[in-house]
Amino acid sequence: VVILDNVLAGHSFPSGATHSRRAWVEVEAFDGGTRIFSSGVVDDRMPITSLQDDNLWLMRSRIYDESGTEVHFSWRAHSMESNLLPAGVTADPSDPRFSHAVEKSYPLPSLPSRVTMRVRMRPLGLEMFDELIEAGDLDQAVVDAIPTLTLEGTELSWNEEEGLGCVR
Repeated sequence: VVILDNVLAGHSFPSGATHSRRAWVEVEAFDGGTRIFSSGVVDDRMPITSLQDDNLWLMRSRIYDESGTEVHFSWRAHSMESNLLPAGVTADPSDPRFSHAVEKSYPLPSLPSRVTMRVRMRPLGLEMFDELIEAGDLDQAVVDAIPTLTLEGTELSWNEEEGLGCVR
């Protein structure tokens, strides 16, 4: 189980043009040196939306045109849906509204000896630019410069050898 909480940011996460942002959880589980499970693992130059991953936890908004087709550009948007982490409403831990964490369970095939997790983010989804590149309106070098970031403090590892036995 991975639990994420958007503490004291004052806005949902990710923020900004949330239909353009891509934030996701990367989880890998190992039994000895063998990877037995992974979700959200993608090459830094590959669109996260191209993964065939039923367990992917991708935090973003999606915008749709009038016919219900997903679009990438806000001027084409007619409706929106999102699964962002909610914003905190209080900094008082004694207030019942303080806790608003979101959790996701991952179906591990067996008990692992090591699990790693991190939250990855791109300011813009790589797949958004295919149409512009094909039309000759954008150079591929611009897209290649879009970074894939790991959020500070989100790289976690559980290892049974260190006494931090994993449970599912």
